[in-house]
Amino acid sequence: MSELTTNFRTLYNEQLQAAKPLFRRLVTTVPSTAVIENYGWLTSLPGMKKLLGSAVVEKLEASKYSIENFEWEDTISVKELHIVTDQYGIYSPKFSALGRVAAYHPDELVAEVMMKGFTENDYTGTPFFSENKKRTAKDKAPFTNVTNKKFSVENYEKALANMKLRKNSEGRNLGLGANLMLVVTAHDEKLARQILNADLVNQGESNVLKGSAELMVFSQLTSFTKNATDAPWFLLDLGQPVGPFIYQYVREPVLTASDDPKSEHMVMRHEALYQAYGIYNIGYGMCDFAYGSTGTAAA
Repeated sequence: MSELTTNFRTLYNEQLQAAKPLFRRLVTTVPSTAVIENYGWLTSLPGMKKLLGSAVVEKLEASKYSIENFEWEDTISVKELHIVTDQYGIYSPKFSALGRVAAYHPDELVAEVMMKGFTENDYTGTPFFSENKKRTAKDKAPFTNVTNKKFSVENYEKALANMKLRKNSEGRNLGLGANLMLVVTAHDEKLARQILNADLVNQGESNVLKGSAELMVFSQLTSFTKNATDAPWFLLDLGQPVGPFIYQYVREPVLTASDDPKSEHMVMRHEALYQAYGIYNIGYGMCDFAYGSTGTAAA
């Protein structure tokens, strides 16, 4: 049983490590030690000021936003009959698949969080993507980070300008745009690649938008759209210490085993149990660094 468990764990880990999920490029990763982590510090910092006598102490307004960790599992049973008759090889593909499922599960979570951002509140008490957002009650520069327009050259240019002109709560430019990620679904992949990669447009004009952002085609987003014609897209600044989305974890998925031949479960059911088990979740970070479109209205 020990050797068998080692073999199954190897198959699981091979797929887990070989996987290339997209979520890690979209999130700030935060180790967690509690069931619920509070993010009261997510109010915008006002910036440096000239020291004139005593320092001006800025009190960060406490927000009520928190992210709760959840337990996630996927369990496989291996019959003792198949073990003693040397048929355990039939389970090998299952354990490989289990490792892959565990690796890509956070992709589903971040896609869901992104799509819920049009209706679900962040630390400002308003939907993560919304109009006239105020980070604090005294915010001097409210901003809009949402549209419903489908992806187009014109709408991408508007999003780009929106990000680069965005100011902090004291009205000072945030300096965004150095590390932008354009996230689209397969609906808009062709146009997005033309915008970001083509040298020439419009019959010979230089493409001034070339290289203005990195492209990610994230088709997982379509799992959470209401209609087949919806084509959500996002522009994110990922060059900041805290990004627009937070991945917090107590334990990333590992394979655990209940394979003791003397255990009650083995005696009564004659099967060993193997479980991919993790404790983690994904939530909202800094709304300042994101722009999103539902992609539901004509361009």
